[in-house]
Order: sequence, then C-alpha cells, then structure tokens
Amino acid sequence: MLIKLVPSTQNSDILFSLSFPNLPSHIQLPQAWLNQILFLNMDDLDVPSLIHALDKSTFFPTLLHQVILDIQTLTVTCIFIDGVKEEWPLMDPVCVRALESVVHDINQSSLEDDQEADQQRWAQIERERSLSKPVKHKKQRSLLMSLVASV
Repeated sequence: MLIKLVPSTQNSDILFSLSFPNLPSHIQLPQAWLNQILFLNMDDLDVPSLIHALDKSTFFPTLLHQVILDIQTLTVTCIFIDGVKEEWPLMDPVCVRALESVVHDINQSSLEDDQEADQQRWAQIERERSLSKPVKHKKQRSLLMSLVASV
C-alpha cells in the first residue's frame, strides 16, 4: 500500500510504503489461513495472490493499493487493488493538524539532512585544500655556510 500525503503548500508530496511480503515457501502457513484457503476452494473462489489478505490484522492494508491524504482539497482517497476508488472529506481539524505536523517534521528533517550534507562537503573541501597546499620546508644551510657562520 502506498500512502501519499499531499501538503497544503507547494512542497513535494510525501510518500510512505507499507507492504507485507509473502511468507517464504519453506515456512508453513498458519492453520487459520489454511482453513480459509480450504473454504475458498470449496466455494470455487479464487485464493488471493497476496496471502496476507487472509489475515484479519493485515487484510486492509493488503487490499488497498493507495491512500491519498490531500490537505489542499481536504479529502481522503482510497484506491483498492481491484481499481475501486472511494473518497471522503477530511473534516476533522485534529487530523488535519496532525497531517500538517507530519509535513512540518519531514521538511525539518530534510533541511537538517541538507545542512549535514553541506557540512560534510565543506569538510571534504577543506581536507582536500589542506592536502593540496605545498608544504614549505626550511632551507638547510650548506656545510660551507654553517662553517662560515660558526667562525
């Protein structure tokens, strides 16, 4: 399931992904799932391709393809895996504030990441600059000049 948060400002949309991969083939399915598959087969119904559709705790996110939370239009749109689309108004001001808070937190995190990346780039430039500077060595006096200076 893809969760898309459309902010009220000109910022980019925020995307979250929530998915439950099928169990590896060497792991046996839970008995409740096997029972549901048996009943589906008895009624000549198709077994879902996403096995988590059989689990009451994960079936809803598994059957949803995309959820769009649009703060601009104050709507919630759900698109299911079979193409059915449902839309509802987003009327709860507490929910809208919470979504705006998510947008603010992500924007703040993005700014901090950008600043950290800039600092790392400047540190790298300073390291390269310090390595590329020619090192001046003290000139050693020649043996003759050392002897003359000592006399």
